[in-house]
Amino acid sequence: LAPPGTRDKILDVKTDVFVSALGFAKAQLVLIILTMIITSIGLSLIGARYSLVMGLLVGFADVLPIVGPSIVFGPWIIYNLAAGSVPFALRLLVLFVLISVFRQVAEAKVVGERIGLHPLATLFSIFVGFKVFGALGFVAGPLLAIVLKAMIKSGLLPAFPGQSSSK
Repeated sequence: LAPPGTRDKILDVKTDVFVSALGFAKAQLVLIILTMIITSIGLSLIGARYSLVMGLLVGFADVLPIVGPSIVFGPWIIYNLAAGSVPFALRLLVLFVLISVFRQVAEAKVVGERIGLHPLATLFSIFVGFKVFGALGFVAGPLLAIVLKAMIKSGLLPAFPGQSSSK
């Protein structure tokens, strides 16, 4: 239905979006695996029992937007505080904070590299996506950024002043 010149551009956008979406999925998998490894090592270092199993559990929980590892660490920390194991609860809290900071920093870099966006643009797309779409925005924001990038690259949308659409 589209004119011949536009049809090629739309196919370029489709291809670029597919490749970038696949890159986004791969980036999330890399982040989950890194979270599993770091959590397992951290738990082992602080003397937690079943550190490998708990690391796997935290990694799987990392798939959940917003709550992520806190769904495992929160109850575990509260239980240890209630049980009187305050030093261990504090070590868990420090590990949780370190994992959360690592995840936030690494997410912008890893996702940005995999989808071809600058890390700041990636963070901005995640933030705007979250504000507009809620938890779904953690995925929708970067996907919309991917579509916009592909449309500018193909020439369907004009580039920003000072930029060419051939990037």
